[in-house]
Amino acid sequence: MKLFEELKRRNVFRVAGVYAVVGWLMAQVSSTLENAIGLPAWFDGMVVALLLIGFPIAMILAWAFEMTPEGVKLTANVPEGESIAPKTGRGLDFVIIGGLALVGAMIVADRLTPENAAPATGATAIAEASIAVLPFVDMSAAGDQEYFGDGIAEEILNVLAKSESLKVAGRTSSFQFKGKAEDLRAIGNTLGVANVLEGSIRKDGVRVRITAQLIRASDGFHLWSETYDRDLTDIFRVQEEIANSIADAMQTPLGLKLGALETARTQNSEAYDLFLKGNAEFARRGEGLVEAAKDFESAVSLDPDFAAAWANLAVVYSTTVGWFDKWEGRPLRMKMINARAEHAAAKAIALNPDLAASQHALGITLRDRWQWARSEDAFVKALAAEPNATPILEDYSELLGFLGRWKEAAEVARKLAQIDPMTAQFQSRLMSTSWDLQEYDAAIAAFERRRELSPESFNNDFLSYVNLIAEARGLDAAAAFLASCKNCPERYPGVARRLVDAARAGDRSAFTASDLASIDGGEHLKFLIGGEDAVMDSLEYASFNQYYVAVNYGSKPVRAVRATPRYKRLVKDIGMDEYWRERGWPSFCHPVGKVDFQCTAEPMKP
Repeated sequence: MKLFEELKRRNVFRVAGVYAVVGWLMAQVSSTLENAIGLPAWFDGMVVALLLIGFPIAMILAWAFEMTPEGVKLTANVPEGESIAPKTGRGLDFVIIGGLALVGAMIVADRLTPENAAPATGATAIAEASIAVLPFVDMSAAGDQEYFGDGIAEEILNVLAKSESLKVAGRTSSFQFKGKAEDLRAIGNTLGVANVLEGSIRKDGVRVRITAQLIRASDGFHLWSETYDRDLTDIFRVQEEIANSIADAMQTPLGLKLGALETARTQNSEAYDLFLKGNAEFARRGEGLVEAAKDFESAVSLDPDFAAAWANLAVVYSTTVGWFDKWEGRPLRMKMINARAEHAAAKAIALNPDLAASQHALGITLRDRWQWARSEDAFVKALAAEPNATPILEDYSELLGFLGRWKEAAEVARKLAQIDPMTAQFQSRLMSTSWDLQEYDAAIAAFERRRELSPESFNNDFLSYVNLIAEARGLDAAAAFLASCKNCPERYPGVARRLVDAARAGDRSAFTASDLASIDGGEHLKFLIGGEDAVMDSLEYASFNQYYVAVNYGSKPVRAVRATPRYKRLVKDIGMDEYWRERGWPSFCHPVGKVDFQCTAEPMKP
């Protein structure tokens, strides 16, 4: 009791309170300064460390010294009757009260202040349980560990994405900030996430140091950080260990429940590096598909047991049908490319049937063989394992659109755009599903967003865009767009102008039936020029010569031909009626007896 009374008399408790309040404020200021003026990532951590070291020193000084009118003196040398400790204590009380008031004001302001800007995904608020994982920076002297840093980030992203309670920004969107000194608040707003995980790696001989930190994007506050020092005797074991440790450590600050990381990759570093490169190229689409195929082919040649690389190779092969007329210098034949895709998918399933990527590859190849129910089952299995995997979600949305399940396809497409808002191809999915639902403003907005993100890939859908404007806003609007379009792509602008001019003039002789059948993406204009036969030529051509099935598109011309005998025959040829009889009929078709069915048309006015 005497010690307690003496500590109280010497204001040690009050000094501790002042130190705690002022120290907290200094930590917040240091974190804000680090983010605002680009100080090194260790700056705020150093400030906190110095504050912790200084605390016992402050307590010793408070015990040993006292303020007097003559200055600072040893407490033992101040007669009790001359001590002004009570007066000093009252002053310290005011400091504590003022500091606590300031702390409370900062906390209230933080809770009440709205986000700086709405995220690019179109959401009105950013969920607290959301995160982007940035590529880990290679700080090694040799600069040869970039793939290792990418692998760490991708493994962490994959394990976090398995949590249904957490929104994780997609790989493509997060990795676009690689090598860029972007403000974290801008990254958070761009990706629509509240938290950012960043880190670095530094290799020295057989040792590697990995540093990771979880940061609140809105104010740069560090929620968690850790440094790992490891031997690189087994580089991938270390990578998995670190990824699991980081994901586990982030459960508390983010309030998550996560399972363990399940790796499905090779132990061959060169094969894994090619796998990462292939993923990045695949996300680009276009010519990126050629490079992705080469990367995955090289990866499986280095490690024939690399299931994930086989699976991704199957998906690339299947996707090329919608992008190219030639492959490896020869005309691209659907039967040949599908055979390659099936071989790769079969290898992936044989090696690891529980891998989400393997089920994804199987679903793709079954879809291309019109095995609709089995394809859907494979996609469901894949998403059960990885519910936020964007490549799987993209193809599942497309499958649902093929099957005429437009609302479900649109829900998946919206999820895609939220997870990975910076991927142009996902905006195309959003456009297609909005168009099917005749939500034209949303469809046009998605197309414009795709054009902004990737002007070169927009070229492939240029005629579809003209067609969408014509259907949504009329032929005059389409003609005005063509007349004012700057930097229009080389592919299709002339064809688009001829189609629009012919449709406006009602000139059905401008194009032959074979001309119209070979033009991809202009069903509305074909209907105005060539009528029902031109549209059916197009639907049959797509179904039999390309990977996609347009029979259930929601565009007005397709709606208009649904009661025709050719439409009914096409539905039977691709086995769509068998799927509907097993899984449920769309709103525009219904069964007639046990073997027949009937679809209804929606007349289209020119």
